[in-house]
Amino acid sequence: MLNRSTPPPFQEADIIAAPIPKKIPIGDIDLWWFDQVDQPAVRIEVVWSAGRWFEPKPGASHFLAALLDKGTRNRSAIQIAETLEFHGSSVEAQSGYDYLTLTLLSIESQLANVLPLLFEIINESSFPEDELRMAKNIYLQNLQVNRQKNSFLASVAMRENLFGSHHPYGSRLEEAEVEEISVNLLTHFFQQAGRPVVFVTGRISPNEIELLCNFFRTHSWRETPTKTFEPRSGPSKIQVDRKDSLQTALRLAKLSINRQHVDYAAVVLLNHILGGYFGSRLMRNIREEKGLTYGIYASINPFLNGSVQFIAADVNKQNCDLALDEIRKELGLLNTLNENELMLARNHFLGSLQLEVANPFSIVDRFRTTQLMGLTPTFYEQLATEIKALTIERLQEMAKIHFAPNDFNEIAIG
Repeated sequence: MLNRSTPPPFQEADIIAAPIPKKIPIGDIDLWWFDQVDQPAVRIEVVWSAGRWFEPKPGASHFLAALLDKGTRNRSAIQIAETLEFHGSSVEAQSGYDYLTLTLLSIESQLANVLPLLFEIINESSFPEDELRMAKNIYLQNLQVNRQKNSFLASVAMRENLFGSHHPYGSRLEEAEVEEISVNLLTHFFQQAGRPVVFVTGRISPNEIELLCNFFRTHSWRETPTKTFEPRSGPSKIQVDRKDSLQTALRLAKLSINRQHVDYAAVVLLNHILGGYFGSRLMRNIREEKGLTYGIYASINPFLNGSVQFIAADVNKQNCDLALDEIRKELGLLNTLNENELMLARNHFLGSLQLEVANPFSIVDRFRTTQLMGLTPTFYEQLATEIKALTIERLQEMAKIHFAPNDFNEIAIG
């Protein structure tokens, strides 16, 4: 009979190499196809360099994504939605800090029926005036709601504080900027978006692959634009008192390193130990021992042209100073490690890496990151190997360099 009072024997996490999609070159465009899929689901992602970094005005990328599938020369938004629904498919556009992604989800038997619609959206999106007006109203209503949330204000203030209000990673999209968005602006921005990268997941026929290749081969694509910006950090401490707030949103943040940096593996693992999972130091101290917050976490957000390292938590207003003191203390103590803590955090992190390749779509998601961020296809396997080789001495050295408490700007709103 199984003795549940005895834990199972410990096993060190293995490094599992994820399969790499096939590359199908189409002139100057790369199409990556992953066909090792058991289910009859198909996903096609078209990715342009048209995120916030490349937009001509703040908000252009957001509204481009909001309107991309809301009308073409020959179809209205309703007609597009009805066609997709009839064929059991969907189209979604999303904008980020660096990229704009148009995603088609379908099933094998219906892909041939909806591929022409995907091509029509790319070729003939009309960005209707009434749809733009509706998208603006939705954004402004959401903005009013979000302005009541301390966590939203703190995150916006954090990015602005680190990069500056005129930097694409730090700018705010306010009412005045929304009013400047026009149909002509969106049309011109999309035309200037440059060559896309295409990622296909699923079993599709040779004829459908040929349709994709022919479309992207015959379309006239421009060169991807280049832009440069320099971050301009603000004051080291920002505190905004909102009299009606019971809670304060805390952010401690600094500019950090990208994935290509030689210290990245050590910084990622140290961040995991500090606040990357439920057994982290910040969770044990701030939540479990002192009960100051429901949740606290540390994160690293690498962008194409920068990176942010931050700690986030919401605490009762009267506990703000105590929470900040304890966070600073944990940063200062991060260079004190023991083998058991290191083993636990390392295996938890390596296990989370393996979950990222648990299904075909997550495999392509991770591969897409390597391609768009200029990494090697085996980056994550190399990262896992480096993390397994990290010693306590190396981590202690990196903690002093990358987690010094005085290097973090502090933002408290509430």
